[in-house]
Amino acid sequence: MKHETIIVLGGNGLIGQFLSSLLMKSGHHLVIIDKEPCEGDSLRAACGNLYSNLEIIVSDVLSDDINDLYSSGDAIIFALPESSCLDVLASKAHLMKDEVKIINTCSIQSSFFKHGKTFLPNNPMVGINFMFSPTLPYQGRAVAIVKEEESEAYTMMKTLIEYNDMVVFEFDPHGHDEKVSLVQALPHILTLSLISVLGEKHDFSINEMMQLSPPPMQMMLCLSARLTQNSPDVYWDIQKYNPYSEKIRNDVIHSITNLNRIIEEDCFKDFSVLLKNHEEVLGESLNELKEKWNRYFNSN
Repeated sequence: MKHETIIVLGGNGLIGQFLSSLLMKSGHHLVIIDKEPCEGDSLRAACGNLYSNLEIIVSDVLSDDINDLYSSGDAIIFALPESSCLDVLASKAHLMKDEVKIINTCSIQSSFFKHGKTFLPNNPMVGINFMFSPTLPYQGRAVAIVKEEESEAYTMMKTLIEYNDMVVFEFDPHGHDEKVSLVQALPHILTLSLISVLGEKHDFSINEMMQLSPPPMQMMLCLSARLTQNSPDVYWDIQKYNPYSEKIRNDVIHSITNLNRIIEEDCFKDFSVLLKNHEEVLGESLNELKEKWNRYFNSN
């Protein structure tokens, strides 16, 4: 792999640090720009001290004091919230050279590509979305790579991800957003709804609930707790900027409304059909999912 100079915008966030460590291990020279100080020594240590090619600049990414950096480097990584990415494109794109590879880590890809191609029509561009928290072991986990066409940026990131034993799933921008609305936006909606209900006045503490709850509820409480580990920006972007998330929210509302109707009309037949539909939706994966849940439940 060719060693390049890479500018990482927002390199002190979870995704920024994770991606920076992978790139450093591959021998690239990194320039991390973040308004929060970054622990460079710990980042080097995480890379086994193999490379010391790391420069850290504490600055707002929109500051004019760092304009010269936007004209340098072989690639620029946007490891920022969606709105910040769009702000940088609008105000700094004119400083970027045509050959500079543009890489984004947004949860939502269609918006970045739309604005990216407007401000940087000639630059090679790719999106990557790690479908897991970087706090987890990453080998064997899924990563979405998003492209509109083959490019050096795409080849660079695909090679990096596969070299580190992660599994690549390729999408165009809108195909990515539609799929992740189901695997990201939907579970977040359900988990946020759970916490909203539990936040109502109940004479029942969470500690008592954990002791009484069957395994499914315990798992849901654990998922709720996990949401607190990330910045609200992550979940806001998924709900706000994904053009398919509104439909998912409306589908959830429709599903609950339909359940209410079935109960109010005392229609056990429709209720049975609703449960039977689970088998049809899960299809060939039904038995595999049953086995997986049994392993989870029996391990506790």
